[in-house]
Amino acid sequence: MGKGSLAPCKRSSEANVAGSPEVAIKSNGKRQQFAKLRPGPGLPPSEVAANQRTRFHAAMIQLVAERGYGKVTVQDLSGVAKVSTRAFYENFRGKEDCFIRTHDLVVRRAAKHVLASQAGESDWRKRLQLGFRAFFRELEREPRAARLALVDAYLDGPVAREQARKAELLFSIMLAESFSHAPDSPGVSSVVTEAIVAGITGVARQHILSGKRRTPPHLADELVEWALSCHDRAVGPYPTPPSIPARTPATTQPGTSDRDLSLAAVAKLASAEGYAHLTVPRIRVAAGISRQRFLGEFSGVDECLSAARDWRLDTALANASLARDLAPAESGTAAAVTALAAQFAEDQSLARLCFAVDCVGAHCLLEEDGRRATAVHRLAHVLYGPKADKLPSVAAQAGASMVWAMIGSRALSRRRHALQGLVPLLAALA
Repeated sequence: MGKGSLAPCKRSSEANVAGSPEVAIKSNGKRQQFAKLRPGPGLPPSEVAANQRTRFHAAMIQLVAERGYGKVTVQDLSGVAKVSTRAFYENFRGKEDCFIRTHDLVVRRAAKHVLASQAGESDWRKRLQLGFRAFFRELEREPRAARLALVDAYLDGPVAREQARKAELLFSIMLAESFSHAPDSPGVSSVVTEAIVAGITGVARQHILSGKRRTPPHLADELVEWALSCHDRAVGPYPTPPSIPARTPATTQPGTSDRDLSLAAVAKLASAEGYAHLTVPRIRVAAGISRQRFLGEFSGVDECLSAARDWRLDTALANASLARDLAPAESGTAAAVTALAAQFAEDQSLARLCFAVDCVGAHCLLEEDGRRATAVHRLAHVLYGPKADKLPSVAAQAGASMVWAMIGSRALSRRRHALQGLVPLLAALA
């Protein structure tokens, strides 16, 4: 992971994006060291408070990048910022409040730079290109801040995820504004811009998780082409997805081995009660096996749960792949999207295992262990089949990220009944 550090401007005042404190970025890869804050005679209390908040924002970005939000404490933040815990609680309600406000600062700063990059450009396609390039420059210039906004915000509880969705909405509005300048265009719906932003976010997140410091020079321009192709497909009626031929799907019924019984037990317990309540004794009792037999298959709860998630996801992807293969070649991707959406809409246990942080634990959602493809990469091959390796990698990844995110955002909510209505749009865009 490329490292950058966020340092406060000396005697900074709160005069930046939407009232957020300005911060300066140094990408030297060194751990930020703060000198003690020593307000001199006549230094206004408001300026002292602004400096303190800037330090806490910087400390939050640094510590989340180093150890993850869950392991950060207020004492850690105070120690790195060189500001007392008393001052922390004078500025923030708690750790979560500090995280949310730091996230807001990062997002609004990036939005400001995107808008500034487009100033004076009248051609709508060129404006998109300039905006995308500015966005990925931010990822490269502020890698730790980018990780907080695009990775950790999706893992750190419902409040943080709601904040992340607000950020996506902001960029959706900005994207819609650019599209509105297209000549003779009737415009596109908010669902279309939501889907495109989901694809862009997915590509950006995978780039961050890859640990590559430099952004490939072609990345932004290829994403612009992908976004424009989505825009063109979204203007006009969507074709009706093909019906899925009747065929016996891959089964989700477990076998009778110790491993199979454990996978079925942990999947049922996790989807019903959540990750926090899982223990080896509870899993083995539900599976009807001894502790020795359980530990002969798994090292503990996390390994068992991760295997259960893979088992259920593999089954869903196998069924979607089957639907693609049985459909006419020109509508195979649409058939795969249809089959996948139907499974997540009908099976809340599957949805929770794949998307709910409280169900599977943060480490399982965006895991990248270097030994196997991520869920999104696997989904790309399901959607596009043999063509996946021939498509531009950015386009395939963006399309799969879009489908994955749009299904996930609805499968866990009261909107899951709307998944089937979303299928024609997703099929057309993918």
